Amino acid sequence: MIDLCLSELQSLPVRSGPGLVLCNPPYGVRLEQGEDLHALYRSLGDGFKRAFPGWTIAFISPDEHLAAATGLEVHSRARLVNGGLAVVLFTAILPPVSE
Repeated sequence: MIDLCLSELQSLPVRSGPGLVLCNPPYGVRLEQGEDLHALYRSLGDGFKRAFPGWTIAFISPDEHLAAATGLEVHSRARLVNGGLAVVLFTAILPPVSE
């Protein structure tokens, strides 16, 4: 099943796993790269951990530092090209909710 929605990540209800989230966050190519972008990636990581326990999270970024800012434990990396830009597909598997 594919579930599409438009919502603030922080307001999504917790979804039980397993599942897959694919994300193409901004990487600062057209935006000024700085602390605001790192804060966005931290917020994404926090939101993913809260809303998607037990899920796989996959996101693309050209910057290893931005990927690290998510706080997610990356399990795999794959080099890709997205819109003519060299990027990396980062994959993390979130732990399930402990009972």
